[in-house]
Amino acid sequence: MCASQHCPKDYVSSLLADIVTPCEMPYRLGDWITVEGVDGEVKSIGMRALEIVTPDDTVTAQVLGDADAHVRAEAAQVVGGMGEMAGRAQLETMVVSDPDPVVRRNAAWALGKLAQASSREALTTATADKSGLVRMVARASLKTLR
Repeated sequence: MCASQHCPKDYVSSLLADIVTPCEMPYRLGDWITVEGVDGEVKSIGMRALEIVTPDDTVTAQVLGDADAHVRAEAAQVVGGMGEMAGRAQLETMVVSDPDPVVRRNAAWALGKLAQASSREALTTATADKSGLVRMVARASLKTLR
């Protein structure tokens, strides 16, 4: 354990997310979730979008490519938890090039849940990530590929 003055805030946040994330149930179609303060029902997952229908029947989408890193990280979790193959290509891009380590980590986790051999190259690249959390999750996800 390191002293709090030596641990970057992002590292501590990522570590706590690693502890909490496996305990959370994955989202499923029909679940009610909150994204960027918008409550809605998960209706579908696309390559770059999660479709959420709000109580007033408004559709909100485009969260895998959202400007907010927290939203992208949550969206990656949803795609992986729901097993939506349509998001695989975007997740592969995210795991190697997203500027946020939590997003990269969640993308690696999601690719492990999808378990497609075609993700091997992106996950292998992620095993050399500057973030130890991303490297660890990418290595674990590589073991799940078919």
